[in-house]
Amino acid sequence: ICPVVRDVANATGIASATVVVEDRNPGVGSTFDVRCTLNSRTADGVLIASQPQETDGAPGVATLNYVGIGSAANGYFHFVCSIPAQSGPNRSGIISYSVNEL
Repeated sequence: ICPVVRDVANATGIASATVVVEDRNPGVGSTFDVRCTLNSRTADGVLIASQPQETDGAPGVATLNYVGIGSAANGYFHFVCSIPAQSGPNRSGIISYSVNEL
């Protein structure tokens, strides 16, 4: 889980976000892809919006893009990512993530 720090407390949501990942597992199918979901939750933890993205199966660096996710007053955002198993000496992972608030 990667938390998103809210720079603007009264922001109405996220205009756009990116997660840069490296998919080094050559396996075929979503089990072998890097998958990240951007979640928006209320202050009490109730899920109000969710956007999943995943790599396309081709090994290498990829950017997962997110747009227009709403926010609740005093709510929070976080990414949940699934990284495929190591394939030989190759390891997949998250390189960076960024968020632009509304």
